[in-house]
Amino acid sequence: MATLVLTAVGTVVGGPIGGAIGAIIGRQIDGVLFGSNDREGPRLTDLAVQTSQYGSLVPRIYGRMRVAGTVIWATDLIESRERQGGGKGRPGTVQFSYGVSMAVVLSSRPLRNVKRIWAEGNLLRGEAGDFKTNTGFRFYNGHGDQDPDPLITALEGEEAALGYRGLAYCVFEELDLTDFGNRIPSLTFEVEADDAPLSPSDIFADFAHVDPNSPKQPAEILGYSAQADRQVQVLDELATSFPHHIDWSMDGLRLARRDLIPANDILTVRDADIIHQEGDSGTPAEQRMRPHARAQQIQLRYYEPERDYQAGIRRSLNGNIGRAPAIFDMPAALTASNAQNITQRLYRYSQYQDRERTLHMARLDPMLRPGRTIRIENEAGLWRIDQWRFSVEGVSLELIRDESGKDTAPAQAEAGRSLSAPDQIAIGGALDIFDLPATAELSPNAVNLAATVREDIAGSDISGASIWRGGALYRATADGGLLDFIGPVQAQADYGTLLNGVSPATGIMHDYNEPLIIAFEGADPFLANIDQDGLSNGDNMLLLGDEVIQFERADFLGEGQYHLSGLYRALGDGLGGENGHEAGTRCLLLNHNVAYVPASGNILRQTGDYALVSRGVSDLSFAQTSMIRALRPLPPVHLCWQILPPSSNTQNGQPVYISQLRWTRRSRIPFLWSDGVDMPLVEEREAYSIGFWQASAVDHALETDIIISQPPLLSFETDQSFLNLSVEDQDILTSSGETIVAIIRHLGTYATSKPATLYFQMP
Repeated sequence: MATLVLTAVGTVVGGPIGGAIGAIIGRQIDGVLFGSNDREGPRLTDLAVQTSQYGSLVPRIYGRMRVAGTVIWATDLIESRERQGGGKGRPGTVQFSYGVSMAVVLSSRPLRNVKRIWAEGNLLRGEAGDFKTNTGFRFYNGHGDQDPDPLITALEGEEAALGYRGLAYCVFEELDLTDFGNRIPSLTFEVEADDAPLSPSDIFADFAHVDPNSPKQPAEILGYSAQADRQVQVLDELATSFPHHIDWSMDGLRLARRDLIPANDILTVRDADIIHQEGDSGTPAEQRMRPHARAQQIQLRYYEPERDYQAGIRRSLNGNIGRAPAIFDMPAALTASNAQNITQRLYRYSQYQDRERTLHMARLDPMLRPGRTIRIENEAGLWRIDQWRFSVEGVSLELIRDESGKDTAPAQAEAGRSLSAPDQIAIGGALDIFDLPATAELSPNAVNLAATVREDIAGSDISGASIWRGGALYRATADGGLLDFIGPVQAQADYGTLLNGVSPATGIMHDYNEPLIIAFEGADPFLANIDQDGLSNGDNMLLLGDEVIQFERADFLGEGQYHLSGLYRALGDGLGGENGHEAGTRCLLLNHNVAYVPASGNILRQTGDYALVSRGVSDLSFAQTSMIRALRPLPPVHLCWQILPPSSNTQNGQPVYISQLRWTRRSRIPFLWSDGVDMPLVEEREAYSIGFWQASAVDHALETDIIISQPPLLSFETDQSFLNLSVEDQDILTSSGETIVAIIRHLGTYATSKPATLYFQMP
C-alpha cells in the first residue's frame, strides 16, 4: 500500500524519478509494516462459532450481513426454582431452570439495527422483532456517545462499567437457557449497517479518501464483513475479487473496475517512445509466456441472503484448461446472479493474463504508472502496467496482457432452496379450565380439573405465520396475581364443534345408538376404533358441553370431520346430558393434549382461578372454574315409595300401615368391583336429607337445580338408604290433597348432591 501511495506522490512531486524513489521507499515501509509480499485472499469466517477469547478480532460490517458475535461480558448461570404440586401432606416437585445475562459485540463499525438472531441455527428472534425464548434485550449502535448498559452498571459498579464506545453490541438480560440444554448457545446475528446494495468504492471510502471523479461502479454487494486486521488487506481483498484498477490522483484514490475503464482512461504508447531491441525480429519489446497463468476453473465462495446467509459456491462455466481451480473466499453477501457474474469475470481475467511483456521507454511519462491500462500504437490488444523500474536502458515497464474489458452477457442464477428455520410470531394462548367428574385413579379428597389451551387468534391482530409456543400454568388470585407454579403446558387441545343435534341422556343408561358428527379444529386428531380393552383403559373420551362421552368407533369423513358411534354417555357422575345438545355445541377430546390438574380439595372455596403465561408474549390468559364436581356426591337412584304391611300395633283398633321411601346410593368415584362386594363409599359418613313438598311448590329449572317456593311439609335426615314414615307423618302428607314430591340429597364430605325426586300420591 505504501508502495502505491508513495509512488503516486513521488511522481506528482518529482516526476518519474521522484516516483521511482517513492516506490523504493514504499517497498521498504511495506516490508516492515505488512510483512512479505505473499497475497492473502479473503476469508470466509463470519459464520464461525461465537467466541469470547480476549483480543479477538471484531469485524467491520457493511450493508446487511450475518455475523457471529464475541461475548465481552457475562454473568454466571442464574438459577430459578419453582415448586410444582404438593400440599395436604403430599410431596411436591421442584423445577429448576437456568438463564444468563451477557453482552455480545457485533461490529467495530456503527450499526443501524439488529434484525434476526439465530441460536444453534434456530431462530431466537424473528423478522418482526419477536423473541422465541424469554429474554430481555437491548441494542447499542456503536457510536461514540453511548452510555454503559444499566445491567452492567448495576452488577459491576459505575466505576468499572464500560460503555464500549465505538463497538456495536447487544445485551441479553436473563436469557432463558431451557431450550439450549442449560448452556449458553452459539449466536449469530443479522445486522444492518448501511443501505444495501453497495459498491466496492463505498467500502473503500470508509477508510481511505476516494477520488469523487472515479468511474461509477455498479452496486453488487449486499453485505460485507471486513475481517482483516490491516486496512491494506481489505483493500487487497476487494481489489482482487472484483478486481479493480487503483490509481492515485490529487483528489485521492482513483478506483475503476477493470472491465468498466472509460475509453479516455486508456493511454496509448507511441512507437517513437519505445527503445527497439536488437535482433532479427525487430520487435519493439520482448514477450514471454506466463506458465500456468490460466486457471482451469474459478470457484467463488460467498454468503447467500436468500438462504439465511448460508455459504454458497459458484463455478465458472468453461472447459478444462490449465491447472487446478482457483478458489476465492469472499466474506460478502451476494445474490446468486451477481456471484455468478463475478465468477465469470474472474475467470475471464485469468484467461487474458497469460502473456508478459517488457517495454523499454525512451521518454519519461508520469501518466504511465502501475495499474494503468495502455494500448501500443499500431498493435491490437490492451496491456496493464504491472510495475516500472529504472535501468541502464531507461524506464522499463513490466506489462501483462489485459483484455478484461471484453463484454460478456450477464448471467442469471438461483440460490436454490434451504431448510430455513421457520419464523413464526409467538401469540398468546387462551386458557380453559374444565371441572370434570371423579375418576377411579383420583383421590377421594381431590378435585379433577382439565386445563386446555388454544391459540388466541381472536385476541391478536397477527395472522398467517403465527404460533403458540407453549407456556406455564399457575394458580392465580381473583385480581390477576400469580401464586403457585403448577406445570408446563406444551400442546394445544383438540377442540371441535357438534354438527348434529343429539337427544338427552340419563345418568342410569349409558349405551346409546345415536351417533355424533364432530368437526375438529386445526390438525387432524387421528381418531381410531377401540375394543372393550380400550373402553376399560379410558380411551376415546370426549367432553361435549358438560357431558363426558366415550365412543368405540370413529369414521373419518374428510376435512377434519368424524362420525362417532358406539357411544357411552353421561359417564362419571351421569350429568351434563340431561337436556341433549344442539348443533354448534363445543366439544373437547380428553386425550394427551389435556393437562390434568389434580388439586387438594378445599371445603372453604368452591371455585379456582388459574393463569397461563405464554412464551414470547406479555399478556396472560385467566380462567376460573368451579372445583366441586369431583367432590360432590352423586344423587341417589331407584327411588321407590311403598306401603308396608300392617304392623302388630293398632290404632283405634285398626292395624297400622307404615309408608317407606327407599333408594340406592351411588359412589362419586367409579370402581371395578367383584360381585357380592358392596361398592365402597368415599365420603366420611353416609347421610341423606329428605324433604316432602306439594307438587305445586316445586319447579325444575333447566340444567341447574329445582326451585322451591315454600317450606317442606316434612323434612328428615338419616344415615340409612331408606326412610319410614309414621302414621302422623302420613296424615300430614294426605291432608295436603295434592301430589307429593320427595326430594333426596346425599350429604357428602365437601358438598351436597344434586336432588333426586320422586312424585307419588298418598292413598
